[in-house]
Amino acid sequence: MTAQETADRILKTASRLFVKKGYTATSMREIAAETGIGKATIYYHFPDKVSIVMALLQEMQSGMHKTLEVIRRETDPRSRI
Repeated sequence: MTAQETADRILKTASRLFVKKGYTATSMREIAAETGIGKATIYYHFPDKVSIVMALLQEMQSGMHKTLEVIRRETDPRSRI
């Protein structure tokens, strides 16, 4: 598994746990256990939970920008909606 794939797995698992249990109630240990990797690996990719949340927010923002760009390029008003 590549470093990017590992980071993506961590983010996916953390996102699911944050939604299910909340940010405060989710520990780095739980994220590691649910991901099936060691806690040290989590810390290699993300120094703390704040870094995980920031990465998740960046992913969401990037997705919104891509969607808005597609909408902006559409010239037909009906298709735009």
